[in-house]
Amino acid sequence: MSVAAFPVHAAPWPLPNGEPFVLAVRVPDSTIRTLARARARDGLRALLASAIGCAPEEVPLRCEPGSAPRLVPDPARIGVTISHEAGLSLVAALRGGRVGIDLMRIAPVPDWEAVARDYLGPAAQAALAEVGELARPTAFALAWTRHEAVLKCHGQRIGEWSPETARLFAMTQFRPLALQEGYAGHVAWAAE
Repeated sequence: MSVAAFPVHAAPWPLPNGEPFVLAVRVPDSTIRTLARARARDGLRALLASAIGCAPEEVPLRCEPGSAPRLVPDPARIGVTISHEAGLSLVAALRGGRVGIDLMRIAPVPDWEAVARDYLGPAAQAALAEVGELARPTAFALAWTRHEAVLKCHGQRIGEWSPETARLFAMTQFRPLALQEGYAGHVAWAAE
């Protein structure tokens, strides 16, 4: 079964259907994330400004090292998330729910089988084993970003697959993102 890729939007937010809004932000093609973080936060502030009725520089976005960004105070109950990769950052927002996003450059992963077994779970490991070698980097990136987006949605750090991880997947909606060639990503969301 094919799943339609979730659009990366250029239209105003919020979306009327209760889905998350995803915005792509061009950043330097570098692993140094200082400028990427600043651009992504600026994009998120611009996205949220009209929804909460203030200027972008007045959006109460709190970004602390090691923590997901959040609005403080947040009377509109808007979930926000950011993900970075060299050359591209993604931001997402969802009114009345939690949202997670993850982004990855597509590249071969030599130890994909062990990583899939330990982190992605038996179903993802079996699915990746069925994929041909040339298609596996894309399939792995999609599986990994789905995993990370679901965990971010629920405020969880990366960890080995467990019954709790399976429970989070069962209560979360997720979709792959329509991104430029060379990147894979997922957005995940859950109602409050």
